[in-house]
Amino acid sequence: MKRLTLRDLPSGCFDGVIPAVLGTCADDGTPNATWLSQVFLLDDRHIALSCQFFRKTRANLEANPRAQLLLVAPNSILQWRLDLRFLRSETQGRTFEAMKSRIEAIASVTRMEAVFALSSADVFEVDTITPIDVEQMTSRSLPDRSADRLLELSRLTEVIGSSTDLPTLVDSGLGFLASQLGYESVGIYLLEESEQALYALATHGFSTSGVGARVELGVGVIGTCAKHRIPIRIADVDRERLYGRAVQEQLERIKPGGERDIPLASVVGAKSLLAVPLLLQGKLFGVLATESQQPLTFNERDAQLLTTAGQLLAQGIALYRDDEVERETEPEPPSTSALGTLQVRYYEADDSVFVDGEYLIRGLPGKILWLLLSLRQDEGRTTFLNRELRLHPFLKMPAINDNLATRLLMLQRRLDDKQLPIQLHREERGRLRLACDMHITLESVSIQS
Repeated sequence: MKRLTLRDLPSGCFDGVIPAVLGTCADDGTPNATWLSQVFLLDDRHIALSCQFFRKTRANLEANPRAQLLLVAPNSILQWRLDLRFLRSETQGRTFEAMKSRIEAIASVTRMEAVFALSSADVFEVDTITPIDVEQMTSRSLPDRSADRLLELSRLTEVIGSSTDLPTLVDSGLGFLASQLGYESVGIYLLEESEQALYALATHGFSTSGVGARVELGVGVIGTCAKHRIPIRIADVDRERLYGRAVQEQLERIKPGGERDIPLASVVGAKSLLAVPLLLQGKLFGVLATESQQPLTFNERDAQLLTTAGQLLAQGIALYRDDEVERETEPEPPSTSALGTLQVRYYEADDSVFVDGEYLIRGLPGKILWLLLSLRQDEGRTTFLNRELRLHPFLKMPAINDNLATRLLMLQRRLDDKQLPIQLHREERGRLRLACDMHITLESVSIQS
């Protein structure tokens, strides 16, 4: 009979859906068993176990390095007993950081950082793997995202390459992930480096768009993925614990002005979550995230597939740049048939914009809107060139990789979501028009106010 290796076991054994049980023994023969939050697969013969608050287990391993582990496959309830030999404890390095990051994703939104703190990643060598004879349950059918799905990535490059503008590129790319790769609810979040936070650029398959939602690095699944730049996969969680209040804990509240809060797009009752980092030239560009109401939806193959697809999409977005038109804009007075008055307030402290007392957006998109409205009022213009925005000293855009187009798209869609009379229209490449049939009053609140 072939000797079993860790690679022969179902990947679900390492997802933590059914906690593993670790058995150790003291010098005097007294046994001890404890539940584990993580069993991390290293290779065919080695695993790392999370050491969080198990003093008795630690003392036993120091006295007797032999242990046994019970693993359970959540779909079939098949079980395996692993005979282990303790090798070492790691408090830094790739394995430790990967395990720590997954725990942080949970702890940051459950307010249990101290309880969930990872002391070390304990590395074991697996001597033998023995199946335990149990009655097998009928496995639940999971989405078909097998290895042949990688062939679909060539079609994704065609979708990205044939897109003539940024909105089409983003929408068709996310739509492809849903229709062809099976990630029905997916969103892309871009890094705003100056704020050390991510903003939702676009989503697909959610009841609300969530465009403009802000997530700080290290907060929730998305923020933790971005902070550590590694995929974060949660196989079976209660949505209220892990995801529903992720933004609430990290929102800044600056008075006066009220709350700066755009809820994240989310699936009601989500059980499975997967977020992968998007890296370009060694730097964080953003995060691609998906979720499902079904547990055990995503495995390591999904993490690899979504990472590759996300990299293609990120490269397409980063390389997109409007061709600048040569002709300059002419002064165009706003419409004289104003239908009422709209009050817009801008806060310098965080570049947030409120319209009639209701929060709209913050950060660079908010700053862009304020500049457009100010130019409209001061110069009587309604059309603008992307080039002039890039060079305008108020925005302080970087000379390279400014990503102006993505911020304009985010702002445009946020205005659409709020159904405001202020609208941005793309007239031609490198040129946009600000439309509003109401009189607008502008008020800027300084940092000192």
